[in-house]
Amino acid sequence: MRKPFKFRVAYIFVIIFVIIYVPILFKFLFIENVEMSNIKQGIVEDSAYNNCVIFRDESVLSSIQGGRYIYNAEEGKRVAKGQTVAYVYNDNATDYNSEIIKINEQIRAKTEKIIEKSNILPDITGKFDLDINTQLEKFNSNALTGTFRYSDTERRSIDKLISARNDEIIAASKDDALSNLERQLKSFQDSQTTNSVSVIASETGIASYEIDGYEGQLNISNASTITREQFSSIANFTASNSVKNDIVVAGQPFAKIIYNDYILLGAYFDAKYKEILISSQNASNQANNSIDIRADGTGKTVGAQVVSVSPEADGKVYTVLKTFSLTTETAAIRTVNIQIVFNSASGYKVPIKSLMEYKKYGNTAKLAVVKSNKVYFVKVDCICEDGTFAAVQKSKDDTSGVELMTYDKYVVKPDKVTEGQVIS
Repeated sequence: MRKPFKFRVAYIFVIIFVIIYVPILFKFLFIENVEMSNIKQGIVEDSAYNNCVIFRDESVLSSIQGGRYIYNAEEGKRVAKGQTVAYVYNDNATDYNSEIIKINEQIRAKTEKIIEKSNILPDITGKFDLDINTQLEKFNSNALTGTFRYSDTERRSIDKLISARNDEIIAASKDDALSNLERQLKSFQDSQTTNSVSVIASETGIASYEIDGYEGQLNISNASTITREQFSSIANFTASNSVKNDIVVAGQPFAKIIYNDYILLGAYFDAKYKEILISSQNASNQANNSIDIRADGTGKTVGAQVVSVSPEADGKVYTVLKTFSLTTETAAIRTVNIQIVFNSASGYKVPIKSLMEYKKYGNTAKLAVVKSNKVYFVKVDCICEDGTFAAVQKSKDDTSGVELMTYDKYVVKPDKVTEGQVIS
């Protein structure tokens, strides 16, 4: 007796189900899924963090009289040779500092109002404004050509012109109230200095009241000759013997003048950066010799030049950097943590582990790109890497015929696929 037709139909559906879904189930259970991610644009930096020792030329200042000091030049401010840096007065002297500060504030407020009305004095301001604008144009031109890091001279020239302009305006517009304040100020200053000793700047430079005991030792001339043991000792220095109050001991240093416009930074870098550092050191022009550094606590990215690179020892190279842009910010410290940026580039940012046949810096690799569910091995150039990610761009030598675009998919673990494989 023949089976009903409906059973034969049921058998057919079962067979179809087995043929279609069992392989899918088997693949899900026993074959590893292909992990993919989206290609995105990003910036990659090859950088290193280091603790640096600061070398600078400086001279200490002391007083023949003990007591307390009142600064005439604030911490980190520039002073001229022969200018009074501070007054040291004995404990019996009256402290007029608060009165002097108050009157200085009143004088500052009045002079600001006078300067705001400077447009009524074109005969005085005209020549200064022309000179200032000329200097600003030069400064801006340097910024556009990438040489603004070396423009400290232009900055100071502009500051001097602005200061001279303001002095002329104030002299021409001074009233009785301002003259009276200036007389009061001089009276208090004379009274304050009656029982005090003036401490004079021996050089033009930057004033600081932090004394760490390394003045005269860690100067520009010996930055390249420091030993590893000396470096470690200084780098771990806690500044416990720094002067941090206003007490002055007769004959003992309590302030200093940093009299160079630049400082040197000494640091040990991983030997893998040796070739980059030496290449920068040997560059024929300042632009190529400059490396960007970021100093903790300053909020600044500045240029530094490679002065010297030591032979490799224990996987490290001792390097000396020169910068004109951190002298003021580091006046009160002996060590500083910096991030040095050896290379920075924008491109397609992908994990290094996702690159095949990868080689560093400008050499090619392959990226497994998925287009229309098919895997293509696209040849790319690596333009920068940070140890985890690489910035890449499509190589001119690529023959895959595939264009890289943002949000295309790539295979995270390319060893799990083959070229031409179809991924569902």
